[in-house]
Formats: sequence, structure tokens, C-alpha cells
Amino acid sequence: MATSADQALSDEMLDAPYISAATPWSRFWSRHLDLAIWTLPAAIILEILLFYPLEMILPPIAVRILINLAIFPVAFVLDAICLARFGQTPARNIAGIRVTKRDGTPLTFSESVKRNFSLFYRGMALGLPLISLFTLISAFEKVKHGKQTSWDMKYNTMVVSEDGCIERTSIVAFLYIALIALLTWIKHQ
Repeated sequence: MATSADQALSDEMLDAPYISAATPWSRFWSRHLDLAIWTLPAAIILEILLFYPLEMILPPIAVRILINLAIFPVAFVLDAICLARFGQTPARNIAGIRVTKRDGTPLTFSESVKRNFSLFYRGMALGLPLISLFTLISAFEKVKHGKQTSWDMKYNTMVVSEDGCIERTSIVAFLYIALIALLTWIKHQ
């Protein structure tokens, strides 16, 4: 078993004959599509729970900033709920990849939340512009060379391709771009 994030995945980790490590592109596009999917319900939840109560004590622009800062963490929790409940998320299902523990069992809600927040911190640099670009490139390069990300090492997980292929990854990328375009259009209407 690999002991650091820089070690390659061993054959024993991927011992099932039909399973191989997911590609960096399938991981990237499915993560971003899932986040795009979960941001809408996260925004609705935050509007209901925070906007009106906070509007009474803070200026509306401050409330908007707080809601925007909380969207990703709430989206990551919604992602973890889906992963724990169904063993899969919508985008990963389309991409043909799956997140599991090393022994192949599904992640619990707690494990999913911890992994997601580690990914948010270490892989996405809390969404901070430019810094997140470097952390995403670093993670991409590790996965591209068969190495593990720090969050997969920390939580003893792996992302495997069950049915993944370039066509499925392309569909996920297209859906992500289309959803972002739709959300941008809605925001400006």
C-alpha cells in the first residue's frame, strides 16, 4: 500500500480486474459538474436560512457576501449526502467513476464530508483565485502520473473508473459548461 501522496497506486489497491484509476480529466469534470449541480440547492437553502434573518442586522451586500462564501461548503455537504445515500453522485455516475474506500466499500456520510472538505482545502485552495489554479494543476499532475492526492491518502479512498471513457468524460464536460452557461444566463435575467 502506498504510504505517501507521491507514491503510485499499486496493483493490490486496484485488484478487481474491471477497475482502474480514474483519469484526472474524469475526476476534474465530474467534481466541477457535481459542484455546479449542488450550488443551486445550496443557494436556495442559504437564502431561506440566512438571508431574511441576517438582512435585519446586516446590509444586504454583506448578507450576499456571506451567502456566496457559504455556498461551496453547503454544496460539499449535499455532495456527501448523495454519495453516502446512493454510493454515487450524478456527474460521477455519468463519467463512470466512483469514490470508494480502499477495500471497495462505499464512504459513509462522515467520511464523505471529511474527504470533501480536505479536497476543498488542499485541492481547491478554498476557491481562492489563482492559488486554486496551482493546487488543481498539482493534483491533476499527481493523478496523471498514477499518484494519489493528499485527500485520498488521508482518508484511505480511491477514485476508480468502472466504465469511464473519453466519451463519458466529454459528456460531463459539456454538461458542466452548459449548466454554467445556463446559470450565468439566469443570473443576468
